[in-house]
Amino acid sequence: MINNPIWCYMSSCHVVVIHILNYNLAAYVKIALMLNQIKLF
Repeated sequence: MINNPIWCYMSSCHVVVIHILNYNLAAYVKIALMLNQIKLF
C-alpha cells in the first residue's frame, strides 16, 4: 500500500495541508493577540 503512488500523493498532500493549517492558525492567533492588545491599550 505504501508503494501505491496515489496513496503516497494523498498522504503527502494531507501532511502539507496540516502544516499549512497549523501555520495559518498560529499566524491568526498572533494577529488576534495583537488586535486584542491594541483594543486593551
